[in-house]
Amino acid sequence: QEMVDFNGQLYFAADTAAAGWELWRTNGITTGIVADIDPGADDAYPQNLVAMNGHLYFSANNGATGNELFRTDGANPVANTELVADINPGSWGSDPNYMTQLGSYLYFRAGTEASGNELWRTNGTEVVMLGDIYPGEEDSNPSQLTKFGDAVYFAAEDEGHGFELWKTSGGAPKLVRDILPGDGSGDPYDFTSFGQSLYFSADDGTHGWEIWRITEDSKVHAKLQNRKLKLNRAGQTTLRLRCQVAEISGPCTGNLVLRTNGGLVAARGKFTVNAGETGAITVKLSKRARKALRKASGAPRLKAVVKARDLAGNKRTLTRGLRISGPGVR
Repeated sequence: QEMVDFNGQLYFAADTAAAGWELWRTNGITTGIVADIDPGADDAYPQNLVAMNGHLYFSANNGATGNELFRTDGANPVANTELVADINPGSWGSDPNYMTQLGSYLYFRAGTEASGNELWRTNGTEVVMLGDIYPGEEDSNPSQLTKFGDAVYFAAEDEGHGFELWKTSGGAPKLVRDILPGDGSGDPYDFTSFGQSLYFSADDGTHGWEIWRITEDSKVHAKLQNRKLKLNRAGQTTLRLRCQVAEISGPCTGNLVLRTNGGLVAARGKFTVNAGETGAITVKLSKRARKALRKASGAPRLKAVVKARDLAGNKRTLTRGLRISGPGVR
């Protein structure tokens, strides 16, 4: 049985002939029952113990509501051990599971007859479902809930993707990556936070079961590799962009704008570069921009502005001055 340190005492579930499986605690000297949640010899089966914001949260069955979300403050355990919410009204219970704290909220899986097993959260006052990932009565079955950075990552299933990698930062859940594209399942599992990365196992249908990772970052590691550009007679030139992100976060996508020193837009382009690769962005300068470059005093130059993002939602803007040469500016 799991044991959790809360307010200087160790809380755990234990079984006696008189009370059944209930919540107990010890300070190492004295040991006692916290509350007989399902009165008499019946079992409450307290599980998923998590300490948060001055309370110990757990799932239990009081004999009337089924397995639901409870909490205790430990100060007056008999009076202040309470049902947080009857999420699935009636005696069947919502079976709260995979409880994980992020900030002042507890995230967990729970099920109702209307929405099936979905992702919920509570701050102890309000209890809300964050999204019906698999719409209707079907279960998305969120599992492996793991805090990493400013988000909770988990595995879940929707109608079009199978079991894949999802996350929430408090809002609606978002699909991070369809590891096995289509309605098959990448089945991410064994989530473990280590250093600056979240590691897990998954199967992309090509490499078999392998270790994957997500790196905590707010910027896309994209690099513009050009220092100068050569314009052909048609006014075309090619820029090279390196997408330095993990495979799970790729590809890098975005747009490029080239401007003259006077602020004139010379060319625009869009790009998609696979993770770990260098891609080519070919654009054609306008006749007006080429004319302005020919009339410029000194060596002709352009300013490149690249706005890139990856699948993890990270963004970055790159700006670089570029020297221009070639028959297109003569």
